[in-house]
Formats: sequence, structure tokens, C-alpha cells
Amino acid sequence: MNGTIEFQMLILVHDHSERFLELCEQINEEEGKMPLLRQLLEQRRIELAAFQEERDKVSTFIRMCSLIKQVNLGKLPGKTAIDASRMSIKDLVQSTIIGGKVLPVVTFFGLSPEAKEMISSLSQLSDSILLRQFWKDNGEKALKITAQREEQKMSLGVEDVVQLIWTPSNVQLQSLQDRFLRGVISFGEVDKLFKVFKGNQKYEDLAKEIKLITSRRGSQVKAPDALINKRIEEIQQYNTLHSCIDAARIILDFKTTLGLQGNFQLVEDLHNQMNSEFKQQPLKTMNALREAGRLLSRISPDRASCLDAVTKCQAFITWLKGTITGPQELKVLVDLAIISAGETAMETARITCLHTSCLGFAPLIFDLKPSFGFDELMITCEPVWSAVDADPTLPTKLMVYQPVKSAAHPFKVAATDIDPVHSEVLCFPWELGVLWHMTKSKPGWPNIAEGHIVALANRSLARQLSDDAWETITRNSSLQPVMCEMFQSLRRAKFASALGFIHEENVCLYSRQCHLPRDKVCQ
Repeated sequence: MNGTIEFQMLILVHDHSERFLELCEQINEEEGKMPLLRQLLEQRRIELAAFQEERDKVSTFIRMCSLIKQVNLGKLPGKTAIDASRMSIKDLVQSTIIGGKVLPVVTFFGLSPEAKEMISSLSQLSDSILLRQFWKDNGEKALKITAQREEQKMSLGVEDVVQLIWTPSNVQLQSLQDRFLRGVISFGEVDKLFKVFKGNQKYEDLAKEIKLITSRRGSQVKAPDALINKRIEEIQQYNTLHSCIDAARIILDFKTTLGLQGNFQLVEDLHNQMNSEFKQQPLKTMNALREAGRLLSRISPDRASCLDAVTKCQAFITWLKGTITGPQELKVLVDLAIISAGETAMETARITCLHTSCLGFAPLIFDLKPSFGFDELMITCEPVWSAVDADPTLPTKLMVYQPVKSAAHPFKVAATDIDPVHSEVLCFPWELGVLWHMTKSKPGWPNIAEGHIVALANRSLARQLSDDAWETITRNSSLQPVMCEMFQSLRRAKFASALGFIHEENVCLYSRQCHLPRDKVCQ
């Protein structure tokens, strides 16, 4: 009657309330007391529920405070852990009755009305990702504010948390909810606030998040599912468009680097929309951009990386196009490399890298015309897309040749310009191709250091090839003029030391197989 009943006993009575009232009726002979007893029992039930609910809310609040350093909650953590089973209910809760309605006030935790309101909202939003994000950001700001106070207070109390963390976080959450539902949240805010919700599964999480913050008690807006789903669909479209913008940037870089002069207006328009001004546009404008992004949506990041690799390796590609005219001559260059490489796995890997990367990108290396626009470029790219779908490492293989700094002197690439792994891949095929290029561009020879030519020749042409290898060379009609011109050019340049390692019998064999006088080869 007077509230001195212990907490644990009250729980027991509550669980067996009907049986308890029957016993009281049998014991109590005084008439008219049973209605009052029933009323008191209901009051104690309400007080019990109020205490249990507030204890759970305080526990949630303590967990939220663990996200922030230097929060001093005083005795609050200890009170949630204390065994209240032996305490009287009147020491935990005080109630008033107005109009027959019980209004319990939990006094045990000593919280102010503002703090009680805060923990009530937190209990509903404890799973909110956005709230935790705002909470941590405002927590860092609050610590800076308290550090600047005169008393140099270095920790936050409960009331500090209410004023400096919860209040601004709640305002931000309410504002975000309103702007999201009205579709006026900017694309820039979508990037910043919703970046953790990208991906199909994550969009479902975003829907749950919005439903959570709009359905809490006290929310001014009860959003229908259809409206929430519409906004999330717009965010999906925006994120898809964002990947298209990256593709647009790569395409425009490709256009500029290769000097394409055709129509790229669609790509330029889409690219220009993703500037700082565009980021300020509201989410509801997404529909106007949908068609613009549709044409670029099929350019996946892997496919875009193909164009990016060609752009970055343009110095190498320029040299390659000046040296050979198409895939057939590329095969000749590779045949030369294979003949001299031998049968080691490392040598084979070097040549394979050169062959597969250049062959896979052949349409973009040899087939582009200055008049091409976006449509023609996409048609040209179709074989490249197929090649990269079959071998996703093609862009990486081509990027091996990115260290080339000058198309005029590609032979200047040295092991010090690239990492050790790539230098092994580049070394021999590159040197052989350079020598071939030099025999076709004799006017440039005076500018080439003799020592460099000798070193290249020694490492490439002048290897001690087997008779079978030389015979393979001489049987290949496409290689005969190339090899003959190399010998003659090196002789004319008086780089005799470069040929000193070639066996005399191999020179003779070559001259016989090519049906050339030996003295013509060795002049």
C-alpha cells in the first residue's frame, strides 16, 4: 500500500496478479477495499514497467556515449548495473495520479526532464547509422568547446551531452529527414551522408534507415513507403550516373590525347554536369539526367580502364605505330623476340606480355581515325571489350609500358625507370624492337650514343643463337629483309663490336638462305 514492497516481490506479484487479488480478498474482511487494492496493484505495475523501461534507455545512452572519448557519466553506469531487486519501489519511482491516470516518474537515475527526453528518443534511434554519424561528429566538436572553457573542463557530463551532442544531432536528423522526403537534398550531401549505403543490399539498408527515423515517436512526418522508395531509386540512378561520369572523364582524356575531332558533345555535356555547381542541385532533378547517363552505363570500370591505359601509354603507342603499321607487323616483331628469347619461362612471359597487350588493344592502336567521334569510338572498342572480358588483366599488361616518356627515344627506358618486375617484362622485346626501328630510321642514328647501340645489339641481335633459330629466321620471308637491313645498317654505322658476337657461320648461313652474297650482308 505504501510502496515499500521490494522490487523483486513486485515482479512476483505482477506475474501472479489474479491469484494475489484472490488471496487478498479472502484475507481482508473489510468490505470496499478490493477496488482500491486493484488500483494500487495497477499503479505498481505501471511503476515497475516505467523503471524497467528507463533502465533500458539509460543502458542505450551509455552505449552511445562510448562512441565519444572523455564522457563522465558519474554514477549512472553503476546504477544500471546495481541489483535493485531488494530495493523498495518507492525508492525507484514516484507517481502522481491526475484524473485517475498514473504518471510515474523514475527518480533512481537522477536525470533531468531534458535528459529523459533524450534517452527516450535514443532508445528508438539506437540502430540509426545516420544518428551515430551525427553523434560522433558533434561529440568531437563538443570536446573542443569544453576544452576552451575557463575551467578547462576536459570531459563531458550528462547535461553537456544533451546540449552539445544530442540537440544538434537531433536537429540535423530532422532536417535531413525533411529534405530527403521533399527531394531537395543536394547531390553533394548524398555523396557525403549516404556513401555507406551504396550497393544493392545497402539500398535496402537505406530504406530501413529512413523508415526508422520517420516512424519514431514525435516525428512530424509519417512518410509513405512509395515516397521513400522513389527517393532511393533516384539515389541509385545518381550513383550509377556517377560511375558514368568517371567513364566520361576518361573518354574525354582519350579524345584529347589522341586528337579525335568527331562529335563528343553528349559526353562533354554529361561530364560538365558533375562540377561543383551540379553537386548543389536537388535530388529530384535526377530524372532529367537519366537519359544522358544511359549511353555510358555500359562502359564498366574495367572497360573504362582500357581507354585510360591507352591514354597513359600514348608515348609507347606512338612509337609502336611509327615502327609497325598493323597487327601483322606486330607478329613479325614478336617472332623476332621469340626466336631470340629461348625457351625459358621468364623470356616467354616477357614476349607474351608484349604480344597479348598490343594485340588486344590493336583496334585502338591501329584503327582509330582523327575524324572519329563518340559513336565511332564505341564501335571500334567492341573487339577491345571482348578481349578485356576474356582477359581482365589486359589494361595492366599495357600499363607496363607507361614509363616510356618520349616517343622519339623509346630506347631510353631503363630498368631504373620502372619497377623490377616490369623491367623484366620490358627488357628484351623492347630492345629488339628499338633496333628494328633504328634500322628503319637511319637519319636519327647520329643522335644515338654509340655505347647504347652496342649494348642493345650485344643483348639482343648478337646473342649466340642456335642453328635452328637462324634457320627459322631465314625461312621467314617477312623477317629476311629486316634482318638483312639490320646487319647492313650496323655495318654502315661502323658498330663492328655490336656484331662481334654473331658466329661467322651464322652470317654465312643467313646469306645463303637469303640468296644474298655474303659480302653484301657483311659489307
